[in-house]
Amino acid sequence: MSEKQIELFIIDRDPIFRLGLCTALSHYGDFEIAVQENTTDDIFRQLEEGFMPNLILIEWDIEDKIDKKRNPLVFCQQLRQEYPQIPLFLLAANWEADEIVKAKTMGIKGFCKKGINIENLVYGLRKVAAGEIYWQEKNLPVSNPNLLQRTLSQISQPGKQQLTTELNDLESRLANEDLSIWEKLLFSGKKRELKTASWLLNSLTGEYNEPISNNIPTSKALPEAKKNQLLSPPEIAIATINTDSVTAKVFNRVLSDISQGVANYTNLWLEIDILQPPARQKLFYLIIENLEKAILEFERERDIILQTEQSLYEIWQKTTINFFFQNYQENSDIDYDTFLTICDREYQTIKSSIFSQIYFATELFPYLSWEQPLIIDRISYRPDAPEATVRAVNLLHNLIIQIANGVMQVILNYFAELETFKYNLYDSKYNNSRKIARFRNEVVWRYRQARYWNHPKNIFESCYQLFVLRNGIIKQLTINTPRDRELYQLQGLPWLTTIILELRDATSPRLRALIALIGNGLVFTLTQVIGRGIGLIAKGIIQGINSTIRDQSKRK
Repeated sequence: MSEKQIELFIIDRDPIFRLGLCTALSHYGDFEIAVQENTTDDIFRQLEEGFMPNLILIEWDIEDKIDKKRNPLVFCQQLRQEYPQIPLFLLAANWEADEIVKAKTMGIKGFCKKGINIENLVYGLRKVAAGEIYWQEKNLPVSNPNLLQRTLSQISQPGKQQLTTELNDLESRLANEDLSIWEKLLFSGKKRELKTASWLLNSLTGEYNEPISNNIPTSKALPEAKKNQLLSPPEIAIATINTDSVTAKVFNRVLSDISQGVANYTNLWLEIDILQPPARQKLFYLIIENLEKAILEFERERDIILQTEQSLYEIWQKTTINFFFQNYQENSDIDYDTFLTICDREYQTIKSSIFSQIYFATELFPYLSWEQPLIIDRISYRPDAPEATVRAVNLLHNLIIQIANGVMQVILNYFAELETFKYNLYDSKYNNSRKIARFRNEVVWRYRQARYWNHPKNIFESCYQLFVLRNGIIKQLTINTPRDRELYQLQGLPWLTTIILELRDATSPRLRALIALIGNGLVFTLTQVIGRGIGLIAKGIIQGINSTIRDQSKRK
């Protein structure tokens, strides 16, 4: 592990201790302090922006137990749920036995007492970063259940086995992407209830078992689970790139992101949505392999814009051909030359509708090829700067997803009804012609909406929308940058969209003020005028009734 850089996030509210720890770790060449913060909110903000470390070191202060918002156990539980791939390491000054056992049960990979020798701390950090578990055994509290707890433990063994079986069954069901939203909510609620019951049972019996793994196969697993099993990244993807380079670092992070899954959570219809999860990953890995070749062939002497356009075309064409013939039956009537002609015919459409959404490619290719500085918000960052690395990863995510959509667009336009694709590539939701036709219409509508509304709106708001991967799902990320030149070039309906937006911005505050004024006027009229008038009428009626009653009483 010492040959690789270990990116470390440190969270500690004591700036003096944090400075001393960073200074001590700086003497070890394999550690890189990527981020050091003093609040949990800062760490979550960094993670949301795409900074993914190899390890997070959390200092546990005894005062934090009073405030639930700052409680490290609550914070670690949130991290484990949202970023399960990042190992956590606790450094505690004051602690109690049951709390440390809970931390280990939660899945925290490392623990040391604050004040430990720096060599021992470095050893533990290296082991955890390498995927192992390091626990300071001499300080590890031991749970000693009493006689009643041991008796309860023996009696409850069948119930524990049933809880384990049902939890594993729920994990398998939740892994199925064909579930509806209501089914996912139902199964997630059942899972929480079972985990709560398991925790209560362990608390009563004095046992703290390791969390149940999400990957334990059971006999009740759904048939789709094996079909949708995710693929690990291929070893040859970056074989010819220097492993110590910034490019290798970026590629490895992207490969790691793809290995966690590529499910679409953007509420937009993407061409790749029709594929099974393993087929999507396979397509992404093919794009990365062809991208690697294009990067190695990038030349300094040639024009960067022309080279970038040519590289995008070659990556798309090679990936489309490879992906098609890897999944197409050899005895079919479509040969290589025929398919190449179809690709050439579709290129202009792909270029205008998809390649135009691959933003900052002319900056990304030189950065990956020659490790040139990357300019972000008019500031030049060195290639290995965290800001440059995160921006390059996000741009590469968007590039891969857009090219994958371009590959599938050719297949959907010409070969959508092939039976071999329906059963071997497509998701089970798209196993008939009607569903495929509906899917294609939704994709076409998305491009029309993007052309006449979303794209000019983004230009008018000076921002770009990127597709990025976060924890196995595709999300949209907005980055702000001036687009004045594109704004002045808009014509026709896209230009009219900006006028509508400007008109709405100009009139909506006045319209809201007018509506508020009319509303206040109606309230005043109803309460102060009509309401008082009705009150006076009612008062007169009551007085008349009282007078009549008095007159009748006098007559009697």
